[in-house]
Amino acid sequence: MASPDNGRPTVVVDRVSRTFEVPVTQPRAGNLRGRMANLLSPSPRVTVQALRSVSFVAHAGEVIGLLGTNGSGKSTLLRLIAGLDVPSRGQVTAFAQPLLLGVGGALQPHLAGLDNARLGLLAMGFTPDDVTRLLPRVLDLAGIDEAIERPIDTYSSGMASRLRFAIAAAAEPEILLLDEVLATGDAASVQRAEARMREIRERAGTVLLVTHAAQTIEETCTRALWLHEGVLIQDGAAAPTARAYRQWAWSVAQGDDDVAEQLLRKAMEDDLPESVTHPQGGPAGGQDGEPSTEDTDRRLAETHWQVRARAGQGQVEVEVDNLPASLTAAFYLYRGAEIAARTPYRKGARTTTFRDVEPGSYRVRAFTRTRPGATVHTESSSTVVVR
Repeated sequence: MASPDNGRPTVVVDRVSRTFEVPVTQPRAGNLRGRMANLLSPSPRVTVQALRSVSFVAHAGEVIGLLGTNGSGKSTLLRLIAGLDVPSRGQVTAFAQPLLLGVGGALQPHLAGLDNARLGLLAMGFTPDDVTRLLPRVLDLAGIDEAIERPIDTYSSGMASRLRFAIAAAAEPEILLLDEVLATGDAASVQRAEARMREIRERAGTVLLVTHAAQTIEETCTRALWLHEGVLIQDGAAAPTARAYRQWAWSVAQGDDDVAEQLLRKAMEDDLPESVTHPQGGPAGGQDGEPSTEDTDRRLAETHWQVRARAGQGQVEVEVDNLPASLTAAFYLYRGAEIAARTPYRKGARTTTFRDVEPGSYRVRAFTRTRPGATVHTESSSTVVVR
């Protein structure tokens, strides 16, 4: 059962990278000697960077949507949070046991949906009495009526996914991870699932949802993370982030590569409010002699601080000097005009390390602010070369 302690951290993803070594199929040899050589020689392998230095903090009461095209790292990230995989670099910390529910969730195809519901609840640790109590809720949420008596292998993909979601949601997990579960189904079933996610959120649970339907994230989630080629390029409120992604995806679909590139670059540099940093207290006020927010921003903008970067083998280490403790900071790694990696804004952030950096020339910039949406000052380091 989720705790009512709303707003506390539930998942911390700290500079996480995940690299895979995958085999490459060799071209078929035209003669016997070539085929024998292929059999005897080791298969060539290529390195795939599924995630690149991703950082964010999820809090109780949030429903976070993960956006991105196929291969952007969304499902890999959920598997790391669920503990089904381990990062190549960085650390993932979950303060409760996450429950991952994906399109491949285990159901016994030759058993009826009702039997699968019973088995699923028992597998999650419920007692037989609990199963009897929870089954009506599962069947109502699944919404598949008399089909619950039929074998799973007679179900459509939408019916099976709704049953999987209903079984998982009955557990009222503190951290619920959904991988494309809401991608199929009619409007009524999606509305039931959204209502159930709201219940979980109100009980101070955290939901992370992977879907290609940006509109679902816009309507359902409180926050969105946009992943592109393993890089977290935007972390902000759900509606504006989902709309930015939809505009970019439309441009890609229309073949407007220049427009898509501009939108992607803008998204990576946008200063949308995000949930990673929560400023203490309400708006600065200018009351009772206190300085206004504008005065504070102006004073901090005049502070002289400096970014320093040092390149190592496959990594770039960054630190800043003389930065006021009240500022939050984010670090960006540029390769030419392209952002190769970035960190979210963090209060007290003074150092970071970009890992798995490909060889080349890079520039590091730091952005600081006193509150979401207020950029105060930037500094650029000298160019560094990664070998």
